[in-house]
Amino acid sequence: YLFYLLPLVSVELFPGSVLVAVLMTYALTARRREAVAWWASGQSVYRLMLPGLAFALLIGFVSWSIQERVMPEANVRQDNLRAKIKGISAQLASGSERRWLVSADGARIFSYEFDDQRQMLLKPSIYDFDAQGIELTRVISGEAGKWVTASDMEISGAQWINLDAPQVSRQTAETMRISGVDPPAVFRPTVDRPSQLSAERLRAYIKTLKQRGVETAPLAVALQRKYASPFSVLVMALVGMPLAISFGRKTTVLALCAAVVVSLLFWLVSGGFQQLGEHALLPPAVAAWTPVVIFAGGALYFISRVRT
Repeated sequence: YLFYLLPLVSVELFPGSVLVAVLMTYALTARRREAVAWWASGQSVYRLMLPGLAFALLIGFVSWSIQERVMPEANVRQDNLRAKIKGISAQLASGSERRWLVSADGARIFSYEFDDQRQMLLKPSIYDFDAQGIELTRVISGEAGKWVTASDMEISGAQWINLDAPQVSRQTAETMRISGVDPPAVFRPTVDRPSQLSAERLRAYIKTLKQRGVETAPLAVALQRKYASPFSVLVMALVGMPLAISFGRKTTVLALCAAVVVSLLFWLVSGGFQQLGEHALLPPAVAAWTPVVIFAGGALYFISRVRT
């Protein structure tokens, strides 16, 4: 579980880590008077910042690659492993609509679309296994699945194939009732779903939900944050370099404290704007990009104040 959690943790920590790395590196440069020698030789402070900028661009590219190529599948696995550790049912997303869920006892696998407004399954397919969870005994499909009690579901337009008899048989019925089904809350898509999708798949998923008239503000904010995440790494480097040159002449401890304060402030501002966007108080793009723009403006101000 911890192994598959690493991509998510890495992407979340990249901005703060780059800020600390860049700030400490340039603070030591200023502390040891290397920056003074650089300026005395006629070199501009902006040229001194180029290696830090290149480093931030590289880390931003790595962050985007992990976020789009590694993190979605890793998050699916770590979510399923966490569900297994907690002893609850595990869900798996397939494409942008259908989901897969394994019951807590492992005796059933569900494939479905979930209607959150009516609390029912759309076009469910149910695979029943034997007591050992090895042999497939029955396959059920239908138009919809509706809970009639907390653990009983009624399948409309039901068709099923019996595989546990000597001869395979197929039957149909207008309605079919099955028992031992988990409650609707287990089937509802998890809140961490955006982290299990790449930007392209999340964009397609949002488009599908909009066609159904479903509220997509939280997902739209998550999509914009995916786009803004690599740029936050670059912005943190731009903030860190001028602060390091200013504070590093006094003490590296002060520079380190500045890095911690800026990281926490960026985290708080980003979280606040994210909440505003998820509650539809701000457009998704504004909620995701405003913190980046604010700190980028602050970085440019500090850079303009550095002695060249």
